[in-house]
Amino acid sequence: MKRSALFLIACLLLSFVSFAQQNPADAPASKEDIEKYLDLVHMRELLKLRVDGSRTQLHQVIHDFVQKQGPFPEGFEGRMAKMADDMLKDYPVDEMIDSVIPVYQKHLTKGEVTALIAFYSGPTGQAIVAKLPTITTESAQASTAVVQKILARAIQSVQEAIAEELKEDQAKRQKQPQEN
Repeated sequence: MKRSALFLIACLLLSFVSFAQQNPADAPASKEDIEKYLDLVHMRELLKLRVDGSRTQLHQVIHDFVQKQGPFPEGFEGRMAKMADDMLKDYPVDEMIDSVIPVYQKHLTKGEVTALIAFYSGPTGQAIVAKLPTITTESAQASTAVVQKILARAIQSVQEAIAEELKEDQAKRQKQPQEN
């Protein structure tokens, strides 16, 4: 009986030691942890800047398309630019942030987010946060040419596919017997 009691006490002590050794920093980051980090790095503002950069790029793509593929009716470019603006006007920034929080939670621990928060709360982190809007804007501008090439190829591919479909449709119609 004495041995059983000692064994039980030893097991309980080991389980308490094991439980105490679990590091809370290794726990998954909470939604609140991620929200605090994203607020600290001004994620909402960065997303808005990205949307503005996309708007500028889209306007340039529309302009280039009109120049290369025209002529179009009077005011076409302006109507297309307004359509692009309307699409981006109500960009759901908060919804976008809410949608990525689980991704951050999946990949970051509470300890990692705590360290990020500590870094971005300090002077170096705040200096980087202050520079991010400029970096984001200049990055968007620097990548405009690449985006334009990609979109131009996509537009050309779509136009070629449409032309091919029309050609095939016309050939099918010509093969059908003429009804009198």
